[in-house]
Amino acid sequence: MPRWIRTDVDKKCCKCGEVKLLSEFYTYNRKQGGVGYTGRCKPCHLSHCQELRDSLHGKEVYRAWTKSESGSVSVQKRMDKWREKNKEKRRAHSAISNAIRDNRLKREPCRICGSVNGEAHHLSYDDPYNIDWLCKPCHVNMHYS
Repeated sequence: MPRWIRTDVDKKCCKCGEVKLLSEFYTYNRKQGGVGYTGRCKPCHLSHCQELRDSLHGKEVYRAWTKSESGSVSVQKRMDKWREKNKEKRRAHSAISNAIRDNRLKREPCRICGSVNGEAHHLSYDDPYNIDWLCKPCHVNMHYS
């Protein structure tokens, strides 16, 4: 952080109302050339972003942004970076997608809840056809619980 940005000054969070050091707030560049600070402290800002991301309005805003020029470029960069970093996973995903497309593999229902919309969960990326069929909610739960 540049020396001229003061982080020893206090600021009140507009969400939780606590008075915290400026280092507890995110910075952003103002159009006039200076640096500004968000109105919410970092924990409140993150919870606000999570709420917005999960809301119907937030999903519509994100969908519209991805269709804009800057959004599509940003998403493409992120996907290219992921593909470069995860070549083995990408190969396994492509193998399953191609097998489904060519009718060599048939989608099955979710192993846990029985939903008909199963998606492939790789047990090992070394063996791309060693998969478990899970619906989206069960798959997400498997990875993030």
